[in-house]
Amino acid sequence: MGAEVTFRETGLAPGSAVNVIVTADGFADYGCAGPNGRLAGPSLPVTGQVSALSPLRADAAGELNATIRLAPPPPAGIECRPDQRPVVTSARYTNLELSDVTNRVRLALSGQVSTP
Repeated sequence: MGAEVTFRETGLAPGSAVNVIVTADGFADYGCAGPNGRLAGPSLPVTGQVSALSPLRADAAGELNATIRLAPPPPAGIECRPDQRPVVTSARYTNLELSDVTNRVRLALSGQVSTP
């Protein structure tokens, strides 16, 4: 479970290599699931900054059309029984920022993105 950021960038040199990174403050609720997939006990919150880097290439028209997926913060501090595994029950992201680090272009995205 994560968030997808879809974007379009224009005005690039045709075929140029571009590194794009998406960063955000991530908030996730984790629960412990048994072998049957059912949650046992309450969900616990985890927070942390998340990011995803994607090396991309502009098309012949000098454009990028891409989607980058952000994963939720890892389940640090969540301890499940040996027969269970941590699973994300919900996630949300704030302070999203999309950066073309190759060309030093940055865009801050307002609002919040949530996943059930």
